[in-house]
Amino acid sequence: MTAMTQPVDVPENRPSLWNRFLKARGPVYCVLAVIGVVWIFPFVWMALGSVKTQREILAIPPKLLPEHATLENFTQWFQELNFGSYFTNSLIVAVIAVRHTWEVGGHTPVFVTENGIATANDARRIDYTYDALAGLHDAMSDGIDVLGYLHWSLLDNYEWGSFRPTFGLIGWDKDTFERHPRPSLEWLGNVSRSGVLSHPSR
Repeated sequence: MTAMTQPVDVPENRPSLWNRFLKARGPVYCVLAVIGVVWIFPFVWMALGSVKTQREILAIPPKLLPEHATLENFTQWFQELNFGSYFTNSLIVAVIAVRHTWEVGGHTPVFVTENGIATANDARRIDYTYDALAGLHDAMSDGIDVLGYLHWSLLDNYEWGSFRPTFGLIGWDKDTFERHPRPSLEWLGNVSRSGVLSHPSR
């Protein structure tokens, strides 16, 4: 028995591969690409920057991930931060915001009223704060009148809808309210009393 086959006619006006792509899932992929570039990528990049020190952000070549950061640094950020909120890091305070404010404000003296980092790793808090203060010192050396700096915060507190983010130089027991000073408290206190900025391990 012989099998009979019929030739398949291919229309001359068959749509191109690109046209078929666009008619299928192409628009969906394009929308997802735009969302990724315009919204998701900047958000992730801001999250990474928020747990980096100024030294790490300005490193050449740039460092994608911060040193000594733990997973908890990122989970705190993503779990608690409202999408419309701003997270100020040491680079923004020391390099961008202070200098920009000085220029657009007609050389009005600057007072940093809030700067800190939510982290369970206190060594990161010292790194972060050291770089912010070093940047302020550089700005002052360039003639910018910086009146003061307030670290955020003295105690862990209610942030972003819960008590989980740990910004404080001092922790506390949620059952007894006993306070637990962190090494960063002693370090920053010594800097304040002596007027000398030094890092415990650099």
